[in-house]
Amino acid sequence: MNRWLIFFIFAVAIIYAERTTKIAEEYLGENTLVLYGKSISSTGLRSGVLVTFAIENVYWGKISTQKINIIYPYIKAPKVLDTSSKLVFVASMTSGTNYKSLQEFSSADDFFPQKLQSLRKLLAIEKLPGDIVEEQHFDFCIEQLKSDTAWQRWNGFWEWQHIVDKRLTKVTNPMLQKVILAYPLIPELSLKKRLRETIIRVKRNLGNSSQPPENDTSVTQNSVEKVMEKLQSEDLQKQIEAIHTIGQYHTETSHEILVKNLKHTSNHVRNICLFYLKFQGTTNDIPIVMEILSNDPSLRVRKNAIDVLGNLGAVEAIPEITKYLSLEYTKYTAQKNLDLLRPLVK
Repeated sequence: MNRWLIFFIFAVAIIYAERTTKIAEEYLGENTLVLYGKSISSTGLRSGVLVTFAIENVYWGKISTQKINIIYPYIKAPKVLDTSSKLVFVASMTSGTNYKSLQEFSSADDFFPQKLQSLRKLLAIEKLPGDIVEEQHFDFCIEQLKSDTAWQRWNGFWEWQHIVDKRLTKVTNPMLQKVILAYPLIPELSLKKRLRETIIRVKRNLGNSSQPPENDTSVTQNSVEKVMEKLQSEDLQKQIEAIHTIGQYHTETSHEILVKNLKHTSNHVRNICLFYLKFQGTTNDIPIVMEILSNDPSLRVRKNAIDVLGNLGAVEAIPEITKYLSLEYTKYTAQKNLDLLRPLVK
């Protein structure tokens, strides 16, 4: 084969290689640049606006000029020239200095320093060698999910969801446990709901395995034992704190404690146990959770039991869950989990 043809094929393979991160897959094409700088002037065109952009830093790609022209169609054209610094993702057009904007992040935006830091990390990850890039990408997701900034938490989720969508078979149980431990730290209910859906998806792919992360068993076991004394306290608040602590660790002992306390006299404790069993539960727990769904005096507890049964793929619970469609308080939860379970019926 002609050596130039081989070179061409190799070059094309590099250009169109699958990106690791979500933002790279969406925006980093063959002719993409990621630049930091300022808009310094604008000129009206028949079909839009031409903005001259002065480059201060180049974070992706190569360019020899200090300025480029970004052409915006009228529908996307800025009404007032924004001269604040910003990070722009641009793709080249027909002319060497004319570009179209793919995405922009202005320094006038809320949390811009955190956004810039996160985006620079993602770009740096894309430049890593193949043997470590996926590991670093996942670590980035966990770091972002635990962030104090809402934008970063959502950014971490979108990147994690990208991993689940594109590399589900590569997600291991230790990786899943790290996501589960980050879950309670997230304040946004909408984000937690979407994160929970990805956790369920991964658990099903792993066969509902609930084993602890590798090399963490002794540490978590010791941590569980330290809260046993608090769990035995007559003070309900201390018991609740103990259950929350135990729920963070995924060991046989913690699982046994959660299942045992499903019979606790406190509705609150039973609810907490069910919450953690959404992630630690196994198919062996289905009978006791179904018993709760049928007989627990608290409707809220029964509602949480529906979620656990949905997570566990308990198709045998479909008839009982269907009964809760008639109640306003439980109909959404019942329908959501029925939608998960019905496709599993053979």
